[in-house]
Amino acid sequence: MVLGYDPDRLSGSTFLHHLASGTLGGIVTRSVISPFDVVKIRFQLQSEAGLARRYTGLIQATKVIFRDEGITAFWKGHIPAQMLSMVYGGVQFGSFEFFTVVVHQLIMHSKQETMKQMTTHGVCGAASAVVATFASQPLDVLRTRFAAQTEPKRFSSSFRATTYMVKNEGLFSLYRGLTPSIIQIAPFSLVQFGSRSMFEAVWLSYNFKEGSACEFVCGGGAGLFAKTLVYPLDVVKKRLQIQGFIAPTVSEIQNYTSFIHCFKTIWRHEGVMAFYKGYKAAALKSTITSGLVFATYRFFRELLEPLRTGNR
Repeated sequence: MVLGYDPDRLSGSTFLHHLASGTLGGIVTRSVISPFDVVKIRFQLQSEAGLARRYTGLIQATKVIFRDEGITAFWKGHIPAQMLSMVYGGVQFGSFEFFTVVVHQLIMHSKQETMKQMTTHGVCGAASAVVATFASQPLDVLRTRFAAQTEPKRFSSSFRATTYMVKNEGLFSLYRGLTPSIIQIAPFSLVQFGSRSMFEAVWLSYNFKEGSACEFVCGGGAGLFAKTLVYPLDVVKKRLQIQGFIAPTVSEIQNYTSFIHCFKTIWRHEGVMAFYKGYKAAALKSTITSGLVFATYRFFRELLEPLRTGNR
């Protein structure tokens, strides 16, 4: 097992090694899943309060975006999104590995049973996700606003968008949606990391080999399971992040005063199924993303290991 602290694997890996592996994995993952993210965000931001729906299905939405905005539209906001993945992936895996070492030292046992390992990985995954979210939230807000823009675009660079937001909306506009982000990401990562360990144990019980295939399958299943549970919080987060945005977007922007107000308004005016807008794109994206995240982290960690040990 490569993920998490293992007393039987005394490689002496460092925080920087984990940070670099998570960062490189984030770059590869983001490049692949960006189109799914753009489609998902378009659905999440689409309000049905008195307006005809522009997007009615996954394939239809893909065709409309391609027809009206071109192929590059599927990578709108890719620079802040790429920066987001780099920061989030690096900080998350770096802090996750650190937390698993701390937990092992506190519990003082030499070998973790499957249930203990699931619990440890789940708790450490949640804690590391919270740390990574604080570090990357401004980039997430920028990514959402760029992905929401239609033509003509108001912002052409992350610097201009950041400058405008700070000047006209205040510094804390960069942290819009932080509350639902934390509320969403903590249980998501708890379930994701914990269930990944469970799926890995099942995988190995059938005498399948460890490796990238194991990480992709187990990580992908964990991502799908976790996303299904917490998806409504992601919709609320996206609606809050778009507040104050005056550029042309995919739908009329509704005004929300808080997380609770946003949740109640969506429930009252759009119904419970509105909390699963864009779910198909999100489920597909989450499965692929989670699988790639764990597979690429393992790949780069093993790739960088000889370089790291060779420089000691």
